[in-house]
Amino acid sequence: MIIRIMNHPRSAVVLSIFALLVLVIGIVALTLQSGGTTPTPTAIVPVRHVPPPSAAVIKQLQQSNGFQALVSYVNGSFEPATTTIKVGQTIRFTNISTHDIWVGQITTKNTPENPNTQSCDVPFNSCHALHPGDFAEFTFPRAGTYYYMDDLNTATRGGVVVK
Repeated sequence: MIIRIMNHPRSAVVLSIFALLVLVIGIVALTLQSGGTTPTPTAIVPVRHVPPPSAAVIKQLQQSNGFQALVSYVNGSFEPATTTIKVGQTIRFTNISTHDIWVGQITTKNTPENPNTQSCDVPFNSCHALHPGDFAEFTFPRAGTYYYMDDLNTATRGGVVVK
């Protein structure tokens, strides 16, 4: 009996309609199970114009020997907050925020209570404010853990582990 029905010309059409109906019901069920809504973004990130590199940045890029790790200053924090590198490697600190930063190692001469933005007498210090788009590179010749901060906003800190 089943074979006779499947051989009937209308049965192919009925079977196709039935399969389509099952597919539509499945899609509707999945949509209802997931809440029926598409996720909305939690925040809208404005697109900002990135100016071309300054003459100082171009000169710095030409003199650079490259870097093995990148730390970016974004939205009020260093990302990543802690970076691990090998002895002799270089980290590039890049300011991609909308305001100036000053990368300075935290030492007894340069504490969060007494930031050192006047001289370069600590092992690593950008020695000047990094404007949006600027960067500074530091090579670490010895193993150890080094802590740093933005000397212009001393609550913003990070660390470098050199192995």
